[in-house]
Amino acid sequence: MTMKKKFLLFALKLKRKCLNRLKRFFLREDLGGDFNFKLASWKKLLKSLRPISLVLVVVMPIAILSLYYLIALFSVSPKALCLEALKFSFENDKVCRDNCALYRLENKTCLIEALKVKEQTKNSSEFSNKNSFKISNLEKKIFNYLKNEDLDYNFRFELVNVIAQASSNKIAPNFLVSYLESPLGDEKIKAEIFKAFDWELVASEPLAYYLAIINSEASLELRLAAALKISSYPEKNLAFKVNDLEILREVIFNTKTPSYLRQSLVLLLGDYRRYFPEESNLLLAEIEKANFKSDNISRAFAADFINLPLPEISQEEWNDYYNR
Repeated sequence: MTMKKKFLLFALKLKRKCLNRLKRFFLREDLGGDFNFKLASWKKLLKSLRPISLVLVVVMPIAILSLYYLIALFSVSPKALCLEALKFSFENDKVCRDNCALYRLENKTCLIEALKVKEQTKNSSEFSNKNSFKISNLEKKIFNYLKNEDLDYNFRFELVNVIAQASSNKIAPNFLVSYLESPLGDEKIKAEIFKAFDWELVASEPLAYYLAIINSEASLELRLAAALKISSYPEKNLAFKVNDLEILREVIFNTKTPSYLRQSLVLLLGDYRRYFPEESNLLLAEIEKANFKSDNISRAFAADFINLPLPEISQEEWNDYYNR
């Protein structure tokens, strides 16, 4: 007899033994050993089972599922649970007061502390190459939620502020800078990043970066946030250039420019006026004489800077400006 045949005979004997043991364990003793599983219907099979077998049929799936969820629960870090709790709150508590606000603050603080520990580890002397420091699992999850357009905007805005508050030097981490540079990034989230972090979010020529956004077809929120970034720069004398005025002029006189953005840029000219008074005043005078459709407020701001009489502005225009 060949080795292959011996192995097949052994496998058949083992199969019979296992089947007989299963029958003895699950089936009633009065059925004998000739019960055929294959030919029996479900109804007949259930009637043939011992009571203990029926209990096992019900209990085993529950036990397996319980074990799975216990393993899943203990494999999740407490910090990740804070993130999930915060997400759950924004999804289910649209109106958040009192206990809800305290609950969110507690989970937000938990996340900030976790990210601070990561940053302190990164900045310690043990790590000479800071750029090679890997993103943590918690940061990955936060970043994935930031990119998820199906999630509530307020929750995603909160995550941006969590990252900002965890940063000791208000410098955005690399994964947020990558998000800013990506053309696929949500512009509302980008605008929130602009508001939350310090001026130099990008490595080189930050002023040119923000001016390019203002002079683009980006969303109004992002362009306004870029204008605010330029206005809040602490060392304007080093960053501002006279050529910037030409870019601002192009945007201000573009008929497609939203009124609120134009008004914000005219106010920004007040900052440029400190360093380039002659060139700025010429542009402001040009704005004061312009005929912007439904936007006398821009003309009024320009006239006020150069001490000219203010144009008439309707109450409707002022309401639109203050209620934006």
